[in-house]
Amino acid sequence: MKRLPFILAALYLLSVQLLFGVGTEHLFIVGLLLTGYYAHQKSRPLILDLLPLALFGVLYDFLRAIPKSWTGPIHVIWPYELEKSLFGFSYHGTRIIPNEYFASHHSLPLDLLTAITYSLHVVVPIGFFLWTWFKHRPLSKHFAWAFLLVNLLAFLTYILLPVAPPWYVEQYGLVPGDWTIPGNVAGLVYFDQWIGIPYFEHLYARSAWVFGAIPSMHAGFPVLVILFAHKVFKKGVIPFYCFAALVWFSAVYLRHHYIIDLLAGAFYSFVVHQLMKKVGGTSRYRELI
Repeated sequence: MKRLPFILAALYLLSVQLLFGVGTEHLFIVGLLLTGYYAHQKSRPLILDLLPLALFGVLYDFLRAIPKSWTGPIHVIWPYELEKSLFGFSYHGTRIIPNEYFASHHSLPLDLLTAITYSLHVVVPIGFFLWTWFKHRPLSKHFAWAFLLVNLLAFLTYILLPVAPPWYVEQYGLVPGDWTIPGNVAGLVYFDQWIGIPYFEHLYARSAWVFGAIPSMHAGFPVLVILFAHKVFKKGVIPFYCFAALVWFSAVYLRHHYIIDLLAGAFYSFVVHQLMKKVGGTSRYRELI
């Protein structure tokens, strides 16, 4: 059993190498997990409880290996039209959507704020897991599995219902989607220009799944954290609401998501949270969530 983690790590790296090539990020994650597992008996339970979150990263990465013949058609027109019908507004005599407004109305302070906030959508859930692990370990384990489940549902949706993000319509119009098109930084380009390094450009060019706008898990993750945080922080949950609001605004401001994408992400998180409440263990366990 002591060798099992090494065997699993080797099989994982071999699979990655065969599918799309091992990168430094894969070696870093594997090294971090193995070090935490073997470093000390007290760190081992943390690594084991962290596995659902790690599995999320593995599965998202593996999306790039999914044959596009398995997917449904890429939806471009109806998401844009639905967004316009629900959230469009008149601007200079033309009905536009919020994404289109922000394409020509942005400022450096908002460029920097939204780029930083948008980058924390996974960091905050991981931080929340770590905090609750030391304070309410049963709740942290429940949160980790809820996090994995909501992502599994999202990944399945991405495959069956691929949807083009706003930047695609902005650049290519309402034409059929094309899987050969790489990911795009959209509004994040201004942050890259400010720091003088194409950080986000390189990151999004390697996106595992370009047409995964619905549901937006940038929106769903903060909502899932809020739903669990209410039982932990009591009145101190307000910062989580503020963070969620910033992430939602950033997603639209940066033209990575429609508002309907955000609502779908929130809905997925709410459904999973309710499901986890129903299948929770002891009554005390249920009280925590």
